[in-house]
Amino acid sequence: MAFLLEVMTNNRFMKKQYYNSTTKEWYNEGQSMTKRVENGVFTGIPSEEQLQAWGYEEVPVPADHEPTEEDLRRQRLADIQARLADTDYIILKMAEGRDISEYNDATLHPEYGGDILAWRQALREEYNALERA
Repeated sequence: MAFLLEVMTNNRFMKKQYYNSTTKEWYNEGQSMTKRVENGVFTGIPSEEQLQAWGYEEVPVPADHEPTEEDLRRQRLADIQARLADTDYIILKMAEGRDISEYNDATLHPEYGGDILAWRQALREEYNALERA
């Protein structure tokens, strides 16, 4: 019977992974496999020793990545760009002379705080400040 060794990563359990560079096959620990072997066919969950004998090597689990301040800044810039792009159609409506008052209604669109233009301006100011940083 195979044993299961689980590694805690980012509050989730990840099982070991193995790779055979000769056959280009991956194996995830705990999965059943069928493999042709010298004395017939193996079906089941192989042990670590069997995997090594068949040419599989354990692939190390990547270390947790703690985001740097630069990573967080870039993520926030991307988030702001996406929010502005998602609301560009409203500004186009306004430029065409259409009524955009529904987007200034805080009960219909609370995410804009009752004033879409002020909300977008605040995002642009934050974006510019982050770019200068």
